Amino acid sequence: MTQAVHLWSREFIYRHDATWALHLRADSSPQFSRDYLIIECDFVDLGDVYPLNPETVLQQLTFKTRVLPIQVLGRKATSTAYKFRAVMRSLHLEIGDTALARSRAVSFLNDMGVESKLAVLPDMDGEDNHDTPGRRAFPNTLPLHDIDHSLHHTMEELKECWIPELFDLFDKQLNTLAKYFSKSDNLERFRKHFIFDNDKIEGDLRKRSIGKMFETPCPTFIKHRWEYRYEVLTWMVHRSQFLIWLLEPSSLRGRDDQGDGFGDDYTFSDAEIRCLEVLTTDHGAATFWALAYSQRLLCQWGHQVSSWLHGCHCHPTEEDH
Repeated sequence: MTQAVHLWSREFIYRHDATWALHLRADSSPQFSRDYLIIECDFVDLGDVYPLNPETVLQQLTFKTRVLPIQVLGRKATSTAYKFRAVMRSLHLEIGDTALARSRAVSFLNDMGVESKLAVLPDMDGEDNHDTPGRRAFPNTLPLHDIDHSLHHTMEELKECWIPELFDLFDKQLNTLAKYFSKSDNLERFRKHFIFDNDKIEGDLRKRSIGKMFETPCPTFIKHRWEYRYEVLTWMVHRSQFLIWLLEPSSLRGRDDQGDGFGDDYTFSDAEIRCLEVLTTDHGAATFWALAYSQRLLCQWGHQVSSWLHGCHCHPTEEDH
């Protein structure tokens, strides 16, 4: 005897006669010439909430987070209409009734890209469009745009604060230094040739103290991500006086006769050498570190805003103490 196969989520979670709501989140990730659409939903059981009691309503809410089927949209399939159909497919596979899902969706969280328009699309398939021409596909949904993403676009305006050629040169210099100091082997070589074997630094205790400043690798620099820029700038600014004092023009093109260079195992490209040679002049070093300190202040503002957005406002964080 063949038993009937029940679709568990549709039979027991997304029931028509139950009181529930959906919070939707959607984002796409381009990888290897493909666009992967990831959708996540929070199922909120409202059965025990009514009648509404403000003192206990939060204790009576029940959340179930579910990841909907991940879809490969294909190459350059990034239009709003195409992604809307993909969202509908995911909701149909999860709930079985897209009209029910759209009516029960109460919020739609996304970034500032193509997905930001999904919550405000008009209902092209509704039967009552002649009565409600302004009806949205998700009529009860509050669009919630990701504030982190808007902060990202705000911090992208950093490059508008300076002359483009100056900003591009600074980025190349910062990337070259970060790339070198992000590797443990390079740090060990740097400590040996520039600190422990350096006659300018007197006393083993002082050498060990300065050497500890270069035991922690520099974070990775990613040009279009201001959070990484902030971490790299913090690392550099904290060690700026030592870098100004220790770096010399003769060290850039490998080990010189005295053996105090970066070493034969690591060689900078010609473009990187040209960028770093500017740092060995008084004007070039002053310009670089002035930009580094000013950009760090601006990125620190963004870091504090992001921490406030993600923090718990009921309790102080470690940074508040």
